[in-house]
Amino acid sequence: MEDTIYPIIIDNGTETIKAGFAGEEGPRFVIPSVVSQINDQLEFGNEALNHKYGRFNLHYPVKYGLIKDWDRVEKLWDYIFSSQLRLDPQEYKVVLTEAGLTPKEDREKMAQIMFEKFNVEGLYIGNQGLLSLYFNGYQTGIVCNSGASVTHTIPIKDGLVIQPAVGRVELGGTDLTKYFAKRLAEKGFAFSSPAELDIVKQMKESHCTVAQDFEAEFSKTEDIAYQLPDGQAIRVGNERLQCAEALFKPQELLGRELDSIQDMIIKSIDGCDEDLKSSLYGTVVLSGGNTMFGGIRERLQQELDSKASGVKVIANDNRRFEAFLGASTVCQLSMMEAMWVSQEEYKEHGLSIVHTKCPQ
Repeated sequence: MEDTIYPIIIDNGTETIKAGFAGEEGPRFVIPSVVSQINDQLEFGNEALNHKYGRFNLHYPVKYGLIKDWDRVEKLWDYIFSSQLRLDPQEYKVVLTEAGLTPKEDREKMAQIMFEKFNVEGLYIGNQGLLSLYFNGYQTGIVCNSGASVTHTIPIKDGLVIQPAVGRVELGGTDLTKYFAKRLAEKGFAFSSPAELDIVKQMKESHCTVAQDFEAEFSKTEDIAYQLPDGQAIRVGNERLQCAEALFKPQELLGRELDSIQDMIIKSIDGCDEDLKSSLYGTVVLSGGNTMFGGIRERLQQELDSKASGVKVIANDNRRFEAFLGASTVCQLSMMEAMWVSQEEYKEHGLSIVHTKCPQ
């Protein structure tokens, strides 16, 4: 084998898993984080969703950013190695991403599976927020990472996550999709099945935006025609603004006692040392698929400007895949050589080595 064997990156998410190789422009593939099981027959990702009977036996091993079904997630990783990447993992180093506030025992279980089941050459477990920050070229800042089911605010100083100040709210893209469907139902369009909600998700991603002044823009929003797969056309108006507004007003619009994303950021920064706060406000990074709404950077900038000075909100065009891209970036740095946990280190030190070389 040639020396240039690039590390494998697996970015684990509640809704999708992104996987590929370091040094590439993005993930090789993105598959749904789902397994179908009928007796001993297993299907994964899109095959599971499209299976004639498998859709009635779907299992989602990742819940709210955390792995809850280790047996099935192990089989999902095996599917990624053998069927998607078509390689022998024991010849590779692997980066696994983790959500904010991942329990230590979960990190140890990841390491155990990778070293004892797949015999990988080396392993690094990286916080998704930290990797996003690295991708944007910073080592100090705060990341607001919002995915399908959960939103985290992750303050970081010199490449280390300030764990006591990490914020977590169970609000994500799936919640906004359901809320959007509820608003459409009030106009007489019922979307309830998984296939129908997937249509709503597509509508959300293509047409919903963030208002800069919600009250002023709400009554002036023009209807947009959207053609459904069956050929029926519906018109979507101010629902397009209501959907994303729920990130900024979850209590008012969703009726849930949750912090808005701006309040999450402020609370996380308030939980840090006084001399660090200006640096954090000066580097606020948006990350994750649920931050892809047009206008979100400008609105968040506006909300935070009213609370602090020197605010800079960063929203990279590739933020849907920032954790993956950040892992790819880190793998190409010379400092990464000292961060890998090797097979030899794992055998010598056991599970605790993960916390030493991959600090949270």
